[in-house]
Amino acid sequence: MARRQRFDVPGSMHHITNRGLARRPIFQSRDDIRFFLACLAQVVRRGEIEIFAYSILTTHFHLFVRCLVEGLARPLGWVLNQYVRRYNRRVRRDGPLFRSRYRSTPVTTDAHRQLVVPYIDQNAVAAGLVTRSIDYPWGSAAHYARKSGPPWLERGRIEADVCEALRLPLYDPARYREAIVDTPDPDVAWLLERRVEHPLVADDPLDDLVLASPERVQEWMARKSLLADSREARVAVAPPALVHRQIAALRLDDPDWSLRPASKAKPSWVTLEVGVLRSLSGLSVSEIRQWVDLGESSVHRALHDHDLLMARDSDYADRAARLASEVVRSMVGKARGAGASSLALPGGE
Repeated sequence: MARRQRFDVPGSMHHITNRGLARRPIFQSRDDIRFFLACLAQVVRRGEIEIFAYSILTTHFHLFVRCLVEGLARPLGWVLNQYVRRYNRRVRRDGPLFRSRYRSTPVTTDAHRQLVVPYIDQNAVAAGLVTRSIDYPWGSAAHYARKSGPPWLERGRIEADVCEALRLPLYDPARYREAIVDTPDPDVAWLLERRVEHPLVADDPLDDLVLASPERVQEWMARKSLLADSREARVAVAPPALVHRQIAALRLDDPDWSLRPASKAKPSWVTLEVGVLRSLSGLSVSEIRQWVDLGESSVHRALHDHDLLMARDSDYADRAARLASEVVRSMVGKARGAGASSLALPGGE
């Protein structure tokens, strides 16, 4: 199989991750982690990458970096090669240590960045190693909670984000925890892990969708319907669990809502959920079936009905757009600590 093209041009930012082969431990001691960080520091000093955030756990690692050269393969390949060679010599083994080459997800929007940093911080909490991210010694959160840290950690961007979130004129390390929530969020984890598995191949719409009016979101969803291939998974902007919960809440207020995409009326909540799971969550037909009680052919029909209704029925298209706006803003609100916005959907006829 051909390798997926990377988009690591100079100046681009990326969420980098890798884990051990068969989920085996790759960092067995403090010395292992120190050596890995020393290798990262060396490529920073060589001017090949900048590191904004990181978390090193027993079985895997996460980095948030900026690429400063043509491609990340040289600096990160060097780091991983140096680490594996030392590790294998130390434990007297040979062969691969990591499951594959590193995974790289472009981070091209403010919204994505504001999700990535808390997720990286929360990894140690999610693993049960600490209860506060700032207490984990092998993560960048511990340094941001102090006045100083390693010289190879580029602090300016994250500190500016914290100042903006808390409306601080100057960065205060003691208030870092206020900007970065310690409780791991399964919705954020799903979205970022999905983006690792299915990275962007085009511009990320997250920022535009957060700021857009429902009318503009409706235009975006209509374009997605026209270009849709219901068989393929696509890039996600919201997790399916969040879509499912929002649909369930709205359905309580109008359980009998139905529209007529073809010759007879059909329950429209199921059609809407199927369509939004495809357009916002990027799910394939088989993945959509895990969220709705439909067979494969019925999912295909629901996707076809969704596309027709988006083009022909203003009430349906308006509901779909307002739902999408609510879900995306709620998703980003999780990172900002702002919670979900309150957009009322119009009732059915």
